[in-house]
Amino acid sequence: MWSHLTPTQLENLADFGIDPQGSARGPGRAEAVAAAEREGHEWVRFDEAQISEVAAFGVEREVAQGEILFSAGDDDPSFFLVLEGEVEIFGLSDGEQVAIAMHSAGHFLGELSLLLGQRPFISAVAASAGRVLVTDPVAFRHLMSTKPEISDVIFREFVARRGIVNAGPGSGAVRIIGTRYSSESMALRSFVNHSQVPHVWIDLDEVDDAATYLTSVGATAHDVPIVITATALLRGATPADLAEVLGVAHHVAPGEISDLVVVGSGPAGLAASIVGAAEGLGTWGYDRANVGGQAGASSRIENYVGFPNGVSGDDLIASAAIQASRLGAVLSAPNDVVGLRVENGYRVVVLADGSEIAARAVIIATGARYRRLDVENLPEFEGAGVYYSTTELEVRVCEEGDTIVIGGGNSAGQAALYLATRARNVTLVIRRGNLTDTMSHYLIERIEADPRIQVRFNTEVTALRGSGHLQGATLSDRKSGESQEVACAGVFCFIGAVAATAWLGDTLLLDDSGFILVDRSLPDSVTESPLFGGREPFPFETSVPGVFAAGDVRSGSLKRVASAVGEGTNAVRSVFDYMATIT
Repeated sequence: MWSHLTPTQLENLADFGIDPQGSARGPGRAEAVAAAEREGHEWVRFDEAQISEVAAFGVEREVAQGEILFSAGDDDPSFFLVLEGEVEIFGLSDGEQVAIAMHSAGHFLGELSLLLGQRPFISAVAASAGRVLVTDPVAFRHLMSTKPEISDVIFREFVARRGIVNAGPGSGAVRIIGTRYSSESMALRSFVNHSQVPHVWIDLDEVDDAATYLTSVGATAHDVPIVITATALLRGATPADLAEVLGVAHHVAPGEISDLVVVGSGPAGLAASIVGAAEGLGTWGYDRANVGGQAGASSRIENYVGFPNGVSGDDLIASAAIQASRLGAVLSAPNDVVGLRVENGYRVVVLADGSEIAARAVIIATGARYRRLDVENLPEFEGAGVYYSTTELEVRVCEEGDTIVIGGGNSAGQAALYLATRARNVTLVIRRGNLTDTMSHYLIERIEADPRIQVRFNTEVTALRGSGHLQGATLSDRKSGESQEVACAGVFCFIGAVAATAWLGDTLLLDDSGFILVDRSLPDSVTESPLFGGREPFPFETSVPGVFAAGDVRSGSLKRVASAVGEGTNAVRSVFDYMATIT
């Protein structure tokens, strides 16, 4: 549930140091210049030749001193280039409006939200009378796609500016209020992290007189988690609610048709979205939760080409998501796909809200999910001590505590090594009697050499305990039958792989484990049917022509990030081959 903030609530927020709408009381020119200098950033200034190129896409107009060019939360703001005069940029930090920058002739306004389709997190006000070049959103996208020399400069500067906003001034654009052991709060924090949204986290367990604080914003403990933005107060907030306010919830217009719909936004899905958009296909990507998939939940990926020191899943996915958006793909999360059918020559994708989108081709890259623990009271602790990823969010909750990692694959090994740098100790729990069958050699060597990691073979977690959050677990030896109760602040599960295909029903042929059969793995009864018109299925093509599967969701896939990226890329090649048969 969400609503606009009332004047009374705004006044109350100010008493607690929160000023969601912001006022003109922020610091002035000197502070703006100092803010940029503190960040060590020199704002990009276009020369005459660059200004001339941009001018072909915009319209000049005069601005008056004090005129607001755009405000935080505006819909579809334009791209502004300052020609004369000065424009001051404001953001929210610690609840107060603060100056981030002072731009003058040759400087352009905005940051990464213009490329990602997010509503702005900053505001721009003319500090003096002057002239600006205004490029509307459609023309700006055309500029970014047709003028690479200009777009490269804008892109790099926008990425740098988002970093500045996240690092300090402007970081309070979104405030999430909740408790650290709430799964609902964790879902919100995960969403904004994966979406690269500037935000601050307020843990009510650390707020003096939390009840009074909640009353001041017109809420109660029953409304937690709460989100405060520049324009709205969300009670009982969900990622979907926040996506609406941020402007990133993609709503399908009746009768809308896409060239390519990609379901899932892990490495395979993002690779498909990047290549599809780059090759000129109208590409829409959907994910039920966050952009990133299992890879986005990985603390470190060390066997991916081009990263000799390894790369976190978050960083890798963030770069890929920006790349896809820059090339024109529309990424929408959370936006759950719940059905697929063929109708009138199109592949119709059904979303959870009941809306439908017709596509010429579909790539399914929904991946696989880790199995849940077979423990009776598991739901009580999911998000409150039991986790399925090791990003900074989860690790911080159990920092310096005792932790358990369950699983014998690479994800479990990477998680154990990362936790060992932050937790007091790590117990790696494995059902089988060795690691060599399931884990890469380089990870095994590191685990064996780390004194902070204890490996328990032939062991299972059979019980969880705690009040309000996880405080302990029971480890049971599968051979001797002996059990041991241990204290732990967090259990991290990386066991098995369950194909994310339940939503498909009987639409596609699956293997016995629920993974999607493609091309050569399809039975002759399918490939020789009239559906394929006498041709062989293209690589990655499923039992329904024009529907492809790539990455971990595909039967027989290697289940590695690098291979998933390759599959997503090559699946687009097959999409073009398929489209050639229907045009």
